Amino acid sequence: MAINEELQALLADVNKAVTNNSQSDDPQAYDEALAAIQKLQLAVEKPGDFAARIRFQGLQNTALVMLAEMGVLQAIAATPGEDVTSNTLAKDSGCDEQLIIRLMRTITAAGVCDETGVHTYRSNRMTEVLATSGQRAGMQFMVDLQFHIGSRIRDYMRETGFHKTGSSSLTACQFAFGKSFWRILDENAEERANFNEYMKAARRGGQVQLWHERYPPVKSLAEEAQLKTGPDDVLMVSSA
Repeated sequence: MAINEELQALLADVNKAVTNNSQSDDPQAYDEALAAIQKLQLAVEKPGDFAARIRFQGLQNTALVMLAEMGVLQAIAATPGEDVTSNTLAKDSGCDEQLIIRLMRTITAAGVCDETGVHTYRSNRMTEVLATSGQRAGMQFMVDLQFHIGSRIRDYMRETGFHKTGSSSLTACQFAFGKSFWRILDENAEERANFNEYMKAARRGGQVQLWHERYPPVKSLAEEAQLKTGPDDVLMVSSA
């Protein structure tokens, strides 16, 4: 199939999937629309651009956490539909304007916020969700704890020879921090508060799709394996 024909076929898939999603609240239709869009994007995107995009994801998350800590993200989200300049954000937050500009350049490129003019910004749907307390806490939790663990994963696996997963009593978190995950939360009030707020936000629903909405277990299992739902029946769930 020629490249143009392939793109036209993928575009037709996107149109169909997006239409189905707009006409239904079915989580499967939502997943299929996202999958179709991603396939089209990957077919169009140059490999070098793809590599650059995923390479800088960690920096985008860090910039987002910094802007939230500075209060800039919340300030933009607090005035939906209105433009706000870097100068105003600097005066209101007391933070350096050039730092705000550089960090905003990173997150607007990621689609978190819209840049409507020179150093002028407006919130979008992503800004308004990511500025909520639960989402801010989740991002900070990931940057402070998970990113640090991730940065030591290669050293951790080197010690096990890359082939003894699960054979060591030393967890990746203990290797990175010198203590267990739960000890970190016990000793650090800020990290504990972030984790708790993140866990609450992840279970509230709304604009965060809950796991049982994306995969309704009773409906799916009943269709696939004649799930028994009597009062004396037992369902065993195992994790690999």
